[in-house]
Amino acid sequence: SFSNPKGKFPLSMEERADVTFQRGLAHLYGWYEKKENVETAKVLVLRAAQMGSQCARAECAYKGWGEKKDVEKAVVMYRSLANGGHPHAMHRLGCYWDFDVEKIDPEEAVRWYRKAAERGHISAAYNLSVAYNFGLGIERNPKEAFNWCYKSATQGHRSGQHNLACAYERGRGIPKPDEALAVEWYRKAAEQGHPKSKYNLGICYLHGTGVEEDEGKALEWLLDAAEAGHVPAHYQIGQYYLSTSRKQKGTRHEAIKWLWWAQDKGCIDATIRLKTLPQEEVAAFFQETQKAVKRVLERDLSDVFMLQPEILMNFKNYAANKA
Repeated sequence: SFSNPKGKFPLSMEERADVTFQRGLAHLYGWYEKKENVETAKVLVLRAAQMGSQCARAECAYKGWGEKKDVEKAVVMYRSLANGGHPHAMHRLGCYWDFDVEKIDPEEAVRWYRKAAERGHISAAYNLSVAYNFGLGIERNPKEAFNWCYKSATQGHRSGQHNLACAYERGRGIPKPDEALAVEWYRKAAEQGHPKSKYNLGICYLHGTGVEEDEGKALEWLLDAAEAGHVPAHYQIGQYYLSTSRKQKGTRHEAIKWLWWAQDKGCIDATIRLKTLPQEEVAAFFQETQKAVKRVLERDLSDVFMLQPEILMNFKNYAANKA
């Protein structure tokens, strides 16, 4: 049931609609989970629109949910809501002028981002920090970029947390770098599922930057980043296994595997690194891959390579290059 923050009185239909819409936004931006849940967001926003939320109706027009997408119609509705002080409508107008209109207007985007951010909109604060950081629609100001980034990060915006960590690591917008704080914010973003923060945290552990060196934790975070699709993590894992190959048996095979996957995903460094290795080792890996593919085609579900679908594409690319 819906109740007010003090839990004493039932909410009105308008308030219930607003709460439902806010829940939808939380799923849309990934505030509840480690990643966005667009389908759940869609259901909640549509429900809020049916309950009478004007902002939800504008969002449906903007997204094309439950009706034909009509951005111009949504903008008219958002402008009316923004004039009434609605932060999300202000943020959406900022997004519209930032990248949804044919002729973008960065200055107008910043104007609306600022209005929304000053009313506590987390994503608007983040976007405003990006504008200050790169000088988009406003004069570049690293200190202001840091301040707005900090506001978004402390309210749970994971990209804001990642950018704040980068600012601390590089001393951007602050008097001097603070590697320990950088690690702290990389961890917060990584725990919310930010792939690059997972990677950067792994690198910090690998080199002892802002935290005690720990190869085990480094590999753990790098593997997590790779699983999330961060290509540099594939390359770094390959490099890690190469560095340990003298101590641990079998790691060169792992190194070639990860470098091969990184190469397949467009990593030039991985291609260069593979060329420096003895080609007989790469060829041996190819032969093993060929046997594995054969077993997969024969539907031997026990084969380990069934767990790594990328191997099929790697095999295909390798075979094409050899042809």
